[in-house]
Amino acid sequence: MDEVKQAYQERMISAGADHSAVRKKILAIAITRMAVFLAGVVFLILWFNRDATVFVVLAALSLPAFLGLMQYHAKLFRRKTYLTHFQTINRNELDFLSGAYHHAPDGQSFLSPDHAYAADLDLFGKGSLYQYLNRTATDAGSALLAQWLGQKATREEILDRQQAVQELSGMLDWRQDFQVTGLTYPEKQQDSRDIRNWLNSAPLFYRHRYYEVITLISPIVTVATVIGAFFFLPYQIPAVMIIGQLGLIGYHLKTVNKLHQEATYFSAMMTKYARLISQVEEVSWTSKRMQALRNLFIDDSGIPGSKAIGRLSFLLNALDNRLNWFAGTILNGLFLWDIRIMIRLEKWKEEHCTVFTIWEQALVEVDALQTLGCFDFNHPSFVYPVLMDSPPIIRAEKVAHPLLDPDERVYNDISIDGFGQFMLITGSNMAGKSTYLRAIGVNMVLAMAGAKVCAGTFECIPMPIFTSMRIGDSIQNRESTFYAELKRLRSLIASGKQEKQFILLDEILKGTNSRDKLLGSITLIEQLISYQCAGLIATHDLALGDLEKEHPENIRNFCFEVEIKDDKFEFDYKLKRGICQIQNATQLMKNMGIAVEGREV
Repeated sequence: MDEVKQAYQERMISAGADHSAVRKKILAIAITRMAVFLAGVVFLILWFNRDATVFVVLAALSLPAFLGLMQYHAKLFRRKTYLTHFQTINRNELDFLSGAYHHAPDGQSFLSPDHAYAADLDLFGKGSLYQYLNRTATDAGSALLAQWLGQKATREEILDRQQAVQELSGMLDWRQDFQVTGLTYPEKQQDSRDIRNWLNSAPLFYRHRYYEVITLISPIVTVATVIGAFFFLPYQIPAVMIIGQLGLIGYHLKTVNKLHQEATYFSAMMTKYARLISQVEEVSWTSKRMQALRNLFIDDSGIPGSKAIGRLSFLLNALDNRLNWFAGTILNGLFLWDIRIMIRLEKWKEEHCTVFTIWEQALVEVDALQTLGCFDFNHPSFVYPVLMDSPPIIRAEKVAHPLLDPDERVYNDISIDGFGQFMLITGSNMAGKSTYLRAIGVNMVLAMAGAKVCAGTFECIPMPIFTSMRIGDSIQNRESTFYAELKRLRSLIASGKQEKQFILLDEILKGTNSRDKLLGSITLIEQLISYQCAGLIATHDLALGDLEKEHPENIRNFCFEVEIKDDKFEFDYKLKRGICQIQNATQLMKNMGIAVEGREV
């Protein structure tokens, strides 16, 4: 971990020095540009006053010098923006590694209360796995990452992702360039919707013979008459042509304005996509999945997707020229600019509508993969899970929750050898049962997403996860805690009937009396065994430990113990075989002054 932090710190320092140097250059070029401009003005004044050829030559030379300095100035500003974002990325990585990541987007919008495990395992929201993982450069990439965390993938898909993520992990420069591009061109919420609406809209000018002919012939005639007016033609002829073309533009002005406004919203997104895709195209990938994704960016004509989308960005920028009333009047009066560009945009749309969707899907997958590549790089001690296609269900050593501080993690093992097997975990309050269940669950989620896991070794079968750990009442829905949990367990039973599940249950039937709770828990566990599900069940009900005797092939007892010394608790958070022997609720009450006076605790 220290080497990882050092890598980010060195990049921060280097970028800071470069940023300072660029700022000085920007100031120097700004002063030089102003001096060249003033010199050009002085040369023109001297030429008017003295009529010396040397001054007009110097004035003429100052123009390309001024334009060249403007271009260099713009280049320096782009470099400054890059370095600013580059510093931000590396500063964020250092913050994340120290546990300060709660300012990042938390993915709360991806959380569904009906999801099989997202809420219980803290996949989304403040302090969530998503918030810690996410380094995506696109909004669609963020959505795909959330999707990967929220559903099971096939063994083949996971293996392909693992190979791609390992390749991307070692490409720190490439990944950070990719992320900087994402920050340079932030997306607006409606961008994806606008681009899809535009792609699916019917053409208004393209494929209409009238507009294709008139935009070809009329500008040629108009320009020819303007040139002719300097020599022999009456000026009325080009004037009529120009006014006629402006009249045609005016007739369609409302329509073009609407389309231009829609296109303006996603023009930055197209520039961003073009640059991101170009970064993928430039690499000779070795992993099978990255090679396949790169190949998707080449269409049937052999034109790279980055160039095709770059062409769209160019056309959108060309359409922006109409926003300057002076330039717009000239361009439309001479060339029917608005209609000409609209025809080219609609032609692009027809040629690339279908393949654009393929490009976007490939790009966002690369985006999600490079995010997992960052997670790999940041955690060199983590391991890739070995994916099994037959039992054991899960077998791992030194497993811990990846979001816990490395200095505070306590590692435990797990072994579930077959379907229909459950680990029954008892323990006192705060001993570590819930944390252990979440550690196993989160690492299973990471494994099925294609990422590393926080473990020494980790073998598992990819299978659906279902949890019931946090259940609360709902005044709005008029549901008690008990009824809400019954609904959750009903969903568990329904999904368990359809396919084998990996199940994490924390304190079954919390909202009812002890006898009903015991009988109901036994019935549920035996039903899950019959469905050939597998998993972990945490409980305070020590009587459930007797199930190991009744179902020795299916139930094994484990526990987290606590020692009480001088009214103080000592937890080691280590999983042990057997049933918990020490309970601490009454002692906790006593320590907090809650115990009833005169009662023996």
